[in-house]
Amino acid sequence: MITVEIIFTSDQIIHTLVTDKTTHHKMVFIVVYGLHSIEDRKPLWNNLHNLDATTTIEWIVMGDFNSVLCTDDRINGVPISNAETSNFRQLLDSTRPLEVKGIGESYTWSNKRQGAGRIYSRIDRCLCNTLWKWLQVEESILKQKSRIQWIQVGDSNSIVFFDAMKERHARNSIDVLYSSNGTKLEQATDI
Repeated sequence: MITVEIIFTSDQIIHTLVTDKTTHHKMVFIVVYGLHSIEDRKPLWNNLHNLDATTTIEWIVMGDFNSVLCTDDRINGVPISNAETSNFRQLLDSTRPLEVKGIGESYTWSNKRQGAGRIYSRIDRCLCNTLWKWLQVEESILKQKSRIQWIQVGDSNSIVFFDAMKERHARNSIDVLYSSNGTKLEQATDI
């Protein structure tokens, strides 16, 4: 069970504090929807910069930034300009977040036209601070330790299982057969 406390909202951000009720572990989770123009997105970059400067716990930011970062982030359409990427790039250079790789298509927007007129852009991202990544590393280590323990216990359980199977096989096997007149049948041909 978790609790989610809304800390701050704007037209581009929902900033929350997520608390695990059992462990009381806290983390910041922010959902982003960047506005469509470079000028309108400037408050988004300022809010995210302030988040990094004032937050001492794990944080993760994900959503539609409505902004590309590099030339590989668009297929077809108008070439990507420095003006289009500079504010986002400055934010990343100053806060040094890590990008969480997603599963599935990397181009998350399309103008839905057919043929050569179709444009694809990568504008959705998931970013986190290094504390978040260390949390993931620790979780991975714990999972590996539990797998090792399971394998060790599983192996001993296998021995118990196979011993039980041998015993059951011994009980369920036919050691001796007698014919209807009481003669012991010892050869397979006699059966």
